[in-house]
Amino acid sequence: MEQAYRCFLAHSYAGPVIDDRVPLAAAFGAAARELRERGVNEPGAVLPPLTGDRDRDWTAFARRFGPLLDALPDRTVRSAVAVAAIRGMAASLHDDHVVVVHRTSNPTHPPGHYNWGFGFRPSELPEPNGDTSKLTDPPYLSDVGKDTPASRAGLRTGDVLLALNGVPMFTNGIANAGQWKFLDQGYPQATPVRFTVRRPTTGKDLNVTVKPGLLPIVAPPAQGRLVADGIAEVPVTTFQPGGAQQALTAIAALTAKYGHPLKGVILDLRDNAGGMDTEVSKLLGAFVHGKTYSSFCDVRGACRPQRTDDSTPLLNAKLVALIGNGCASACDAFAMAVKDLRLGTLVGDRTRGVASGGADAYSLDDNATTLMMPATHALGANGEIFDGIGVPADYRQPLTPLDVATGKDPAVAKAVTLLTH
Repeated sequence: MEQAYRCFLAHSYAGPVIDDRVPLAAAFGAAARELRERGVNEPGAVLPPLTGDRDRDWTAFARRFGPLLDALPDRTVRSAVAVAAIRGMAASLHDDHVVVVHRTSNPTHPPGHYNWGFGFRPSELPEPNGDTSKLTDPPYLSDVGKDTPASRAGLRTGDVLLALNGVPMFTNGIANAGQWKFLDQGYPQATPVRFTVRRPTTGKDLNVTVKPGLLPIVAPPAQGRLVADGIAEVPVTTFQPGGAQQALTAIAALTAKYGHPLKGVILDLRDNAGGMDTEVSKLLGAFVHGKTYSSFCDVRGACRPQRTDDSTPLLNAKLVALIGNGCASACDAFAMAVKDLRLGTLVGDRTRGVASGGADAYSLDDNATTLMMPATHALGANGEIFDGIGVPADYRQPLTPLDVATGKDPAVAKAVTLLTH
């Protein structure tokens, strides 16, 4: 816990200027809630006076918290309370890229599989730190994979997600945070979940019980297509290493198929959850050279400019980028650059705005806990703050559950119109 405290203060964006009493109070409060949920009463679980001196405050905190942990009945409970306290510290930083990863085991998946779960992608997802406050109603299944537990049970792409185990996903427009945890069931957990969905093609409500299981290895994403004379549509599903090159390779293949330089490119970023800034730089370099597209700035205002990768050959083609709520983090930054640098047109819906900055990983000595946090926050080329806000589309054309269920894509249609007129 002391490692986590020192690490947050030393390496998080707010760490250099934050009042240490804030994370310590949050840690004690989270631990107290964990104790209460477990039905454990510790009369001494009261936060001692703190002064704002980081070293003295930690000493005072540890003198009270250490005996509290020692008095707990077993190691499992002690660990849960300590992890809850660390998560409380993390939450107090109010940074969507600060994440605490704590593993209790690391089983090996059987060969031929890469993941575990239900096998669908929802249109809405909590932030990396678990925050559900920005989710909007109604969520729907934007993609149900073939030969997955979800598809075998009868769920379909476009189904509107109403409830899990009879409890609504939203109440009065506010997401029920506990419900979203059912959608992220780690291996080897296999708890069946009853989904209540509304099928947009019929308007009928259905109850479908799905037991999570091993998912087959997913085939590489589609390599794009020619959607009109000289216009290519290419999915950009990630900015993880290799993501930009995958998109550029697809563009090159479609150019060869067309037989002439492309007139326009539609980049579909609607399911791109982000990745590396170097990948953003590489892909932007296909549309402009010699530009600063973003800056990484620390809490005191010292900034490091991010430049386009001028080693990427220019395409000299018009650009439309499709964006939406699934476009987050590095994808937010790409969309902001397209708007700021006037590289093209944004069509779809506002990006998610989960884009504080690239996070570094710090492993604690328990060999089970890793802290992820950014030391800087990203700003747009013109200095805009888009974290927590997102990037708006120039033409709003969101997908609806019925669009997804019937295979229609009005955003692509709008993009083609823009590129051909």
